[in-house]
Amino acid sequence: MSTLFNSTYQSYRSYTERLAFKYDAQIVLKYIEKRIMECNQESIIYYKDKNIFEGRNMDNKILYVDLSGALSYKENTMINFYKPKNEIRVNKNRENNVLNNNIKEIIITEIVEGELIEFEVITNKGNYSKKIRLKFKYQKV
Repeated sequence: MSTLFNSTYQSYRSYTERLAFKYDAQIVLKYIEKRIMECNQESIIYYKDKNIFEGRNMDNKILYVDLSGALSYKENTMINFYKPKNEIRVNKNRENNVLNNNIKEIIITEIVEGELIEFEVITNKGNYSKKIRLKFKYQKV
């Protein structure tokens, strides 16, 4: 009976860990999507060599989505990927709060230059990967 219980418990634990990895990747992708879509579609600039998106909100305030891997203290950095600590940080008004600390890598691929980008988030534990494609106009620098 104890063997059956232990086996069932291990299966349940493994399943819930995989589910947590999926949730981590999904929440980060949704947050990236939300922040990019907050920007005026006519004003988005993609700095490909740095993996940084810059745009303007409805109040014409500059916003950043910084997926470079370096720590950013720029004002109005809506989301920042800090690779040395596997963190996704929210830096709006220099708050610098950790949203998630289980992200190993974020890969950005241009599918249609200037129109369609794919974001892939890979979790630190379990090497789970999730992708999302966003269609929006941007200027590449």
